[in-house]
Amino acid sequence: MYKKITVVLLLTFLSACKEKKVVDFNYEFSGSKLCALKTSDMNAAHEFGQLDSSFKYKHDLFDEKLSIDIYEQSLKNLSNKQTKYIFCFDPLKTKYRHLETQIRLEIKHGKYLRQYEFINHSCLSAYDSKLNLSKSKMMQICG
Repeated sequence: MYKKITVVLLLTFLSACKEKKVVDFNYEFSGSKLCALKTSDMNAAHEFGQLDSSFKYKHDLFDEKLSIDIYEQSLKNLSNKQTKYIFCFDPLKTKYRHLETQIRLEIKHGKYLRQYEFINHSCLSAYDSKLNLSKSKMMQICG
């Protein structure tokens, strides 16, 4: 009985120490690659925890291959203070024009572990990409 109460109290305490924050991040082109810029929270972090990323297209279609391809790159680049990018990829390899990117990451600041969800909406095109839009603007521009 006491073990169950202790476990419940411990889990409640640990979840109270975690705070979830939703933040936009930006892309920029570096040569022919589209690169995700680190945010100030990422640059200031002491440690990183759980990482998950997903690339979603119009009609909630996920690009699992792209997610897997950039995962290793993200792990390496997040810890490297010398690089300004989380990951880079060839935008011509994406399947559709609408791209919603979500990066879920735990960042440790001092004693506290904070859960972040970084989001970006962009329209990709071989001729005229529009980056770093609101979701409604992306839907308007991409058609």
